[in-house]
Formats: sequence, structure tokens, C-alpha cells
Amino acid sequence: MEAPIKILREKSQSVPRPLPRVTPGDLARTETTLGRTLPPEYVQRQLGAGDVVFGTLEPATLPPESGHTYIGSVVEGARAAGVPASLLPISEDNGAYDCLAPDGEV
Repeated sequence: MEAPIKILREKSQSVPRPLPRVTPGDLARTETTLGRTLPPEYVQRQLGAGDVVFGTLEPATLPPESGHTYIGSVVEGARAAGVPASLLPISEDNGAYDCLAPDGEV
């Protein structure tokens, strides 16, 4: 996971409102809010590159102050659209969701 995170960090784009760096507190708060433990690889990605902006895909973010990409908002929208509770939405694009299954598969 270190190599992909390094590549993401190198490609991170400068934006007017940078995303905050993900903290262990953000992770704990998210797990409590969602009522589930996040998969280890997802946790690594969030801690290592959760603040990276690259391209047009906007992955869900963990700090609550991150706006429309905040994972709580993404999950809420996904549930309203019929995405089952067994899946964890990790990004949204025009009503299409990428989700993590309980086994960690996307």
C-alpha cells in the first residue's frame, strides 16, 4: 500500500480549499458514526492519502469539515438511493457509488 500512496501524494493537485489530513481521531469518529470497523487497507489509504486531490473522482473523506464528500453524507445519499447497508460507499459520481463489501472488495 505504500507505493500507491506515494504515487498519489506525488500527483496531488493544488486546490483553493485543500482537504484536511485524516487523523486517527477522524477514523475513530467515522467508525463510531457508521457503526462498523473500516477495512485495514482503507484505513491505510485514508491516513496516507485521504487529503489527496487528483483528477475528477472525489473519494469520500473522513473529516466532518470536508463538505459534500464527507463519508457520512455519502453514506446517507447512498442509502436514500437504495444501496444496501452491507456495502460501504467510498465515492459517489452523479448517483453512481463505488462501495466496499464486508470482505474489503470494491
